[in-house]
Amino acid sequence: MFWAIQWGGCILQEMARYDRDKLGKIIISNSCIKLRNTAIYFENFMLHLIRENVSRKTLIEAKVPWIFSSAYLENGIIIDELVRLQLNYPHPQTFNGFKTQLEALFKFNSTSWFQEIQGPALIIGSDEDILCPLDSERLASHIDDAKFVEFHRVGHSPMIEKPHDYVGIIANYLNP
Repeated sequence: MFWAIQWGGCILQEMARYDRDKLGKIIISNSCIKLRNTAIYFENFMLHLIRENVSRKTLIEAKVPWIFSSAYLENGIIIDELVRLQLNYPHPQTFNGFKTQLEALFKFNSTSWFQEIQGPALIIGSDEDILCPLDSERLASHIDDAKFVEFHRVGHSPMIEKPHDYVGIIANYLNP
């Protein structure tokens, strides 16, 4: 079993393309087939802010509306806690690590081959995911033996916005 979220889903698509028989069940959550121009612009802007030595707090706060749904953003206490947790995280990603990750992500494009991926697969998406809109549903619709689950009124991170529902869906998939 392999489970990948967000950009890690791109890596799992590649793995499923070349080594599918070794993977067992796969779960791809809120990933993309090809990064949209809006997401590329956003990520490049984040790199620019890092180069300009913008504070970590400001960087984290700049990401929040791109990652979470409108409904989730209404709860300022939760957002403040997420910012606090990120600020206290002892191993933040380095600039070079982020830049290298983005370079690979910007090149990723499974448009011409994602339909070759074989199931069984659970593909999870969210209706307010502005970084990877509709890609999860499209991916699932072209994979034999794929189950698609969409979170409603949820952004790019359903595992944070709806953790109990998210874990329940995965548990039910793995242990029907």
